[in-house]
Amino acid sequence: MQWDEDKMALVDFAVAAYITPFLPGGGRERTWGIVVGPPASGKTELLRMFLDYNPEKEAARRTVMQDDLTENALVSGFRSEDDPAYDPSLLARLDFRRNPVGPKVLVVKEMGPILGLPRERRSRFFNQMRKAFDGDYNHGSGSLGTTYYKLGFGFLGAATEAVDDAKKQDQPLGERIVLCRMNQGGRDWVGRRGRIMSALTSDPIEKELHREIIRSTFVREADTIIRKLAETPNFKVDQPHELVLRLAALADLITIIRTVPVSDQTHASAAEEGTRLSLQLQTWADALATFDGRTAWDEADYSLMLRIARDTLPPDFLRVLAVIWGGSPTEAVKSKGADRIRLLSQSGDSLNRQLTQWTLSGLLWGAGGSAYAMTSEIIGMITETKFFDGLDLSKLLGYNRA
Repeated sequence: MQWDEDKMALVDFAVAAYITPFLPGGGRERTWGIVVGPPASGKTELLRMFLDYNPEKEAARRTVMQDDLTENALVSGFRSEDDPAYDPSLLARLDFRRNPVGPKVLVVKEMGPILGLPRERRSRFFNQMRKAFDGDYNHGSGSLGTTYYKLGFGFLGAATEAVDDAKKQDQPLGERIVLCRMNQGGRDWVGRRGRIMSALTSDPIEKELHREIIRSTFVREADTIIRKLAETPNFKVDQPHELVLRLAALADLITIIRTVPVSDQTHASAAEEGTRLSLQLQTWADALATFDGRTAWDEADYSLMLRIARDTLPPDFLRVLAVIWGGSPTEAVKSKGADRIRLLSQSGDSLNRQLTQWTLSGLLWGAGGSAYAMTSEIIGMITETKFFDGLDLSKLLGYNRA
C-alpha cells in the first residue's frame, strides 16, 4: 500500500485496539477507537485483517464485522414467531456469554451512515453506545420485557473527518472514543502519487493473496496472544515512571485542549479531567507492548500514546495550537491577534468562542484587544510531553503565509 512510517502507526493503533478488551483486569478503562481518513485512503483495507474466519470451516467468531450501522442496530425488540429465542440485536452478538465465551470486538468499516444522521437521532445511538461502554445493558421492550446483555467488547471503526463535527457537538462521545488519523496534517504530494502508482501497477491476484496472508497472520497471532493472556493470572506490563509522568501531563494537556463550549450561549467553567483519557492511553500502551512481545513500555508505546492524543483533537484545533506555539516556547509567550490566528490556522467563525473557552480553561491568557498567548503551565506541558515532536508545522499549516 506504499504506507510510510507515519501511516504505519495506524497498524499499531488498530492491533492494540483489538487486543485491549482481552487484557486481564476488570478495572481497566475501555479503549474504543476510530480510524479517520479521506475516501480511498486505505481505512477499509486496514480493517479487513480483523475478520477472524477459517476458510475451511465455519466457527464462532470474536470479531463482529459490520459494513455500516443503522441507528437501531444495537438493540431490537423484534422476535420471530418461528424462533422466539433468536435475538437479532447487535448487542446479542457482542454478549460476553456467546461462543466463544469472552470479549468480542465490533469492527465497523463505515461510520458515515451514523454520523450523517440528524443530531437527535445520532445522539440516541451514541447514548446506547455509552451505556454499552460501561459493560452492562438492560433493554426494556413492551412485548419482551427486559433483556440483559453482559458486555465488555472492543470497538474499532472507520470514518471521514465528519466524525470531528459529531465529537464537537457531543462532548461525552469524545470522552469515550479516541481517533487515529491516516494523515496527521498537511499535504503529502509524493506519498499521494506513490500510492496511486502502487494501485495502478499492482497485480489484483497478488493483492488478494497478500490481503489473505495479512488477515490470517494477524488472526493466528492474535489468537495466540489472547490464549496466553487468559492463562496469565498475574499479567503486568512494567511502566517506567518517567513515561507515566509524561502520560499524565499528556492527558492533562489534551483534555484541556479538547474542552469545547457547552453551547452557543455558555462556556464550560472547568475543563474536562484527564483521568479517563490517561487510563485509555495506558491500556493502549499495554496492548501494544503485549502484541510486540514486550513486558515493559518503551518509547514506541509513548509514541503511540502521543499519536492518539494529537489525532483525537479536531484538525483545526491542532492548527490553531501550532500558530500560537509558533515553533518554540519563546514564540508561544508572544501575544497574537485573533484575526491573525484565524487566518494562519484557516479556522472558521467559531474560533472566537473557542479562544474564550481556552482562556477560561487555562490554556491561553488574554493579552487585551483580542490577542492571546499560551500560559506558562501549558508551555511547560507541551515541552514535557514533546507534543509537537515529529510534526512539520509548516506543512500542517499549508500554504498560508500571511
